[in-house]
Amino acid sequence: MITFASAVDAVGCGVVVQQQAARHNARHPEAEALGVRVGIHTGEPLVNDEGRLFGVPVVIAARLCAAAEGGQVLVSDVTRALAAPRRVHRFTPLGERVLKGIAEPVAVAAVDWAPEETEFALPVVLAAAAAGPLVGRAAELEWLEGLWAEAAGAAAAARRRVALLAGDPGIGKTRLAAALAGGVQERGGLVLYGRCDEEPTGPYQPLAEALDPYVAAVPRAELRQQLGPAGGVLTRVLPRLATRVPHLAGPARLEPETEPFLVAEAAEGLLVAVARTTPTLLVLDDLHWADAASLLVVRQLARGTAPAPLLVLGCYREPDVGRSRVLAEVGVDPRRPGPVRHRTVTGLPAAEVAELLAVLTGQAPPDELVGTVDAETEGNPYFVGQLAGNLVEKQLARKVGRVARRARSAGWICAGCARSWSPGCWSCSRSATGPAARAPTPKATPGC
Repeated sequence: MITFASAVDAVGCGVVVQQQAARHNARHPEAEALGVRVGIHTGEPLVNDEGRLFGVPVVIAARLCAAAEGGQVLVSDVTRALAAPRRVHRFTPLGERVLKGIAEPVAVAAVDWAPEETEFALPVVLAAAAAGPLVGRAAELEWLEGLWAEAAGAAAAARRRVALLAGDPGIGKTRLAAALAGGVQERGGLVLYGRCDEEPTGPYQPLAEALDPYVAAVPRAELRQQLGPAGGVLTRVLPRLATRVPHLAGPARLEPETEPFLVAEAAEGLLVAVARTTPTLLVLDDLHWADAASLLVVRQLARGTAPAPLLVLGCYREPDVGRSRVLAEVGVDPRRPGPVRHRTVTGLPAAEVAELLAVLTGQAPPDELVGTVDAETEGNPYFVGQLAGNLVEKQLARKVGRVARRARSAGWICAGCARSWSPGCWSCSRSATGPAARAPTPKATPGC
């Protein structure tokens, strides 16, 4: 039994309880559904010597709870009359009920409520990366999927994982993260994404970028519960918290030496709570530009012991992994087993370079071209894409040039601008490949 200072607060709590139960049932269809009954009455109970409440108001609330069905909030007409004028909740009158132990029938109403479910889209950066081609990388994808399976296994076996992907710029680290993220979202998981900039906007940039959209969209009651007693520290990282969770208690002042550690612990607590609600993938990109405080958060997530279906995937570029600042700050020695998994992404083999060229250009490349591109790019997908784009542009330029020469010799007129055909005119260029009408002309007019 819970007591409240106002009828509106009591009804609001009952609605939140039902919404949370509905949210749990929707996210765990394989488990037995939770059916919560809530009964609310407003009155003046008595208090015994031990501080416990008793009397008729307590009995009525208990009887209403017993009469409710799973997923229902029943209130007495007294509670309805006090809460309805505030127009915060709607009620459906159910008539009078005879309640055990109560002499007179009690007018009862049901609170109308709806599930509060928030849909989180795939982060924009990962969605854009997923739109590009992905060739090869079977071993890397299998490794990532294995990590997710370990992290988001059965509830009893769920255990967080922290992994780092290293490699040269353009090697495909973000594309791999996007491939994993797409599968996680399709299976009902939550994907959070944050990245570092060469000139950071402030401390904890990747953490703030990853969590701010979640803080903005998640139901307030759920967010308050997930923050826990230490959540007030995070207002320094996530200013939006102050408006979403009013009266969130935080320290008035933090010592510079202790603040990073307190923020890291609070961030870990929040992420663990979020993951226990929905299995979560946190992608932190470009960690080679991360500040020390952000890397301390990753270190805390790696060393924490609270179980949760959480996978933290960090991506960074470091030419010399043996002297990596990222690994040193996170506390990883790639030569020894530890809590953080590590993998270096290398260039594509020649056969997959050929496959990527075929995807990008729309035609099978000759072996000589594949060999040249492979040697020039060392199998880096980004550089392969740049060369493929240049090849397509050159092929289009040669095609337009051939059509232009034929047009000049035949004296064609451009159907788009009604002038002599010119390769510098957009309409003319379209008529080279489209169904634009052409007709011979005896005289050429000035160019378009």
